[in-house]
Amino acid sequence: MAERSTGTGAVADALARLTELADPAGLAQVNGVARLEVVGHRSHTVRFDGRTVTLLDDGKRHPDVVLTTGDEALMLALLTGRANLGLEYLAGRVAVDGDELLALSIGGIFVGPTGDRVDPTDLDPVKVAIAIDGVDPAHLEAVMASEVHGIVVAGIFDRLPRYLDVRRSARLRLRVAFAVTGGPGPDSEWLVEVDRGHARTQPFDGRGPVDARVTIAGHDLLRLATSHLSPAAGLLRGQLKIRGDRSKALLLSAVINFPSSKQEVHG
Repeated sequence: MAERSTGTGAVADALARLTELADPAGLAQVNGVARLEVVGHRSHTVRFDGRTVTLLDDGKRHPDVVLTTGDEALMLALLTGRANLGLEYLAGRVAVDGDELLALSIGGIFVGPTGDRVDPTDLDPVKVAIAIDGVDPAHLEAVMASEVHGIVVAGIFDRLPRYLDVRRSARLRLRVAFAVTGGPGPDSEWLVEVDRGHARTQPFDGRGPVDARVTIAGHDLLRLATSHLSPAAGLLRGQLKIRGDRSKALLLSAVINFPSSKQEVHG
């Protein structure tokens, strides 16, 4: 158990029991200090050492990351595995200041009511589409400029083949390269290949012929992949830049049934 509790209430109680409630495999991946803040309530500073969770006196240790929300019930839901930190961060309901990867690691120790550990990096596209519905694009741009950029982009391309319309792409063959900008490091590049009803994606090293090359910012890719940005609107506004065969690039978007916030969530 944690060494001691600070404050009172459900959040403090959950934190005081977090070592015994957390998934050991997830907890083993977490080393650092986090401050959990609920606006209008007392904050809690927590140290993770890979084995235990210790509550510290606020102000005694500078945290590596600060998680802030205005909703005490949401903080409690995160601590008890009933909310996904990745989704809440994208939705703007939880602010993350500092080490974003540590924040996601912390989000991965919580066990939900079903006994399964929450994985904040395993983001169901429909749930993401619902979470970011109506969210200010400037917020998404800020999130996608952080260390979570690579995780989100990889997740989008890894899942993309499952949304291929097999019937409409049955006679189609194309190769489209994507350069995704706006992350904290170099642009990431991905190759999308469609071959007569089959699709695959992989990181792209720039070698080999392609029909088109698309450049897009990470936050716009996120909106495109969740039906919050149409390819036509993106082109008109300069959010998508295409070199090569523009018709092939647009044809790719026509045979991908991107998930949307109007779809039913499964699981």
